[in-house]
Formats: sequence, structure tokens, C-alpha cells
Amino acid sequence: MDKRKLLQIPKGTESFELEEAYIHKKIVGGLLDLFYRWGFLPIETPVFDFYDIYSNVMDRQARDRVYRLIDRDGELLMLRSDITLFMAKQIGLLMPDSMHPLRVCYADTILRYQKNEDISHNEFFQAGAEFIGKDGLEADLEIILLLLSSLKLLGIEDSMLHIGSRNLFKLCVGTPAKNTEGPVRKQLLKAVRVRDWNRFNKVLEENELNGEGRNFIELFSFIGTGKELKQMFKSKYSGETSDVKKEVEYLVSIYEYLEELNFADNVKIDLSELGGQDYYSGLSFKVYLKDVDTAIASGGRYNNLLSSFGYNAPAVGFSIMLRKVERVKKAAGQFKKPDVITVLDDPDFLVRYRKAEKLRNSGRIVCL
Repeated sequence: MDKRKLLQIPKGTESFELEEAYIHKKIVGGLLDLFYRWGFLPIETPVFDFYDIYSNVMDRQARDRVYRLIDRDGELLMLRSDITLFMAKQIGLLMPDSMHPLRVCYADTILRYQKNEDISHNEFFQAGAEFIGKDGLEADLEIILLLLSSLKLLGIEDSMLHIGSRNLFKLCVGTPAKNTEGPVRKQLLKAVRVRDWNRFNKVLEENELNGEGRNFIELFSFIGTGKELKQMFKSKYSGETSDVKKEVEYLVSIYEYLEELNFADNVKIDLSELGGQDYYSGLSFKVYLKDVDTAIASGGRYNNLLSSFGYNAPAVGFSIMLRKVERVKKAAGQFKKPDVITVLDDPDFLVRYRKAEKLRNSGRIVCL
């Protein structure tokens, strides 16, 4: 045996110190309790599943992040890298249409190879919620509001929610790109995500596309309020198709609802926010925190994903990368480890036990 391995853990994994583990468990419990109070019931997904089932619904970047292994029967398996994907298959297999709409939640570990975001961690903990079987504004708002309530529970007050639309991108850029599901679309999508407009123009030129796509650079550069988007779109894009107008109005409506509910200070419409997963079909969003390089939460609408597993239903959801938050934010007061742990010193064990029970029933932490 290599004795060094006794003192090490595999690259990309992590372990918890005692107090850190306590806080983590309390946070997970607090989030799940919040989800339950919103009517979301827990769902459990397997740690690994057949790779071939998911390979067609993941883009190349997502496939490259998957850990694969072979079972005893020679089947190619993948470790759980995205709970939403594994959940989609489970919903497709187990849930009858009569259960619509369905609200589910989860809190579990995922494993994925991280190349660009965080090379020191490949193991993450996702907590999230999914609303299945209902399309439209109210379902999208419910998920966004649950996400914002989750961040509030975690004591996060300085985050910023960026809201965009994958469908708006498809409506605007799909026409000049023509092959909206092919490599050209993906190159344009990547350029918009990183706001690289020189690259965006270069892709259009390399593929001999007309200048229509360039007209949307200012649109997808937009970051601001609903009112600002409405004014900019009216002054510069009033001649666009009704579908494009409808999608912009939809984003404005979401912002206005959030503004009415006093969340506007932590929300921006960001039309370059197109979602990190290829299965998003409409609304997409991410949450950013000042001290973290990448998003701490993400989500959106994925109306076509479940049909890949034989279950045709609209869906919207989010996930919080909990360990990213825990590494940079101090736990909210209700999650902190108690400063005082009572230790009884009576010589009689039975007396100590009875006293301890009374104190525990009052909420104290007591050691015998």
C-alpha cells in the first residue's frame, strides 16, 4: 500500500472539517425545509447511470466533463454530473401525466471534471428545485422567487441575478445562421456568452452570412432594467418580428413583477445570459456573487428535455452550487454552530442523562 494515499484524497474531491460539516448539513436542511414549504417534494437520483442515454442531450463541452466507467457487464456508465439530467430520465420513467404539475427538489453531490472554472474541485454539491408540467410566466416567476428566497435564507444579500433568454437568441440569430442547431449556431452562442463581439462578427463573415446578425450585437450587449430594455428595443428594434417583440416583452414582464416585489436591486436583464446547458429552450438565468469568479446558481426553462426520455412536458428549474457559496460566505446566524455546548459533570450517570434530556428538549446541545 502506498502510505501517501492514507494522507491524501483523490484530486478534485474534498472532505469536511467537523464544524464545516455541521454548518453544511444545517444549510442543506434549511434549504430543503424551505423547498418543502413551497410545495416541492424531494426526489433522489442514482449516483451513476448509462452514458448512452444522456450523450445525445449533452453538448460536447458537457460530455467532456463527465466521468465515465465500465461496469462488470461491460456497459459504459457515467457518474452524476448534472442532477437535472438524471432527474429528467427518472421523471420520464416513473411519473404519470396525472401528477402534473409536479414540483420536486433535491440536494446532492455531483462530480464533473472542471477545466476552466475551478481546477481544484471536481466534486460539487447541488441544491435545487424543478417545476414540471406548467409553462409560462407564473411558473417561471415561482422558480425565480424560490431561488431568491433561497439566497436570502443563506444570508446572501449582495448577489446579482442575470436574466436572459435562449429563445430570443434563437429567434434573432437563427435566421442569418440558418442552421440554428449546428456548429455555426454554437459558435455564435459561445461568442455571445462571453460578449466577444469581434468573434461574433468573424463567425458571420467566415460562414458568408448576411449582415442581419450584426444588427443584434447591441441587443445582446444589453444589461439593465426592464424599463431600459423597453426603451432601447422600441428605439432601435421596433421593426423586428412579433415573436422577437413578444420574447423581449416577456423578459420585461418578469422584471416588472420582481420590481413590484422589491427584488429589482438584485436583478438585471442580461441578454448575453443564454444558460450554461444546451438543453435550455427559453428563460435562462445565473446568479453571480462578488467574491466568486463563476456563477453560484443557474437555471432556466427546458421544455424539450423531458421528451428525450419519453415524457413530453414543459419544465423550469434552478440549482445552487452550494459549496461555492459556503467557501466564501459566512453562514447565516441560524446555521452557525452553537458557541456553547453543555457538558454535565454530575458523578451519577442517570442523573446526568435525565438533566441532559431536559436541556436537549429546550434546544440545548448537551454532552453526557
